[in-house]
Amino acid sequence: GGAGAVAPKDTATTPDPAVRMFMQAVADSNLIRMGRYWGTQKGPSADTRQPADFEQRLEVMQSYLRNTPYRVVRMDPVQGDSKRFTVQISLDRVDLDGATCTKTIPTTVVNTGSKGWIVSSVDLVQAGTPGRACARPKPPAS
Repeated sequence: GGAGAVAPKDTATTPDPAVRMFMQAVADSNLIRMGRYWGTQKGPSADTRQPADFEQRLEVMQSYLRNTPYRVVRMDPVQGDSKRFTVQISLDRVDLDGATCTKTIPTTVVNTGSKGWIVSSVDLVQAGTPGRACARPKPPAS
């Protein structure tokens, strides 16, 4: 007899490690592992193969998030949904001119059940365009 089912070592049992595992996969340029930590409540995109263009979506997310130090700054349960959290990620960005700024990115994390917690959405609009993330205000017209 066995000791029963044990979650694999790379399964996030709470929202915080789900974000950290996803962001580590981004930092490692590992699209396969990113697909393990991103998907829907039905499961990771690496397993469900959904959406149909999930590989392209992972590549886009990687281009926006790689080479960027981050911090998890806040986690809030979604009211009325115990299987969903909103996680605020703070990114330290540097643009092509060397300007630095901090961007706060809302991220949604969901509980898939047997596959643990995974990232289900990342608001890339808030991250700013890669290489131009620290847009400065335009000077007033004279």
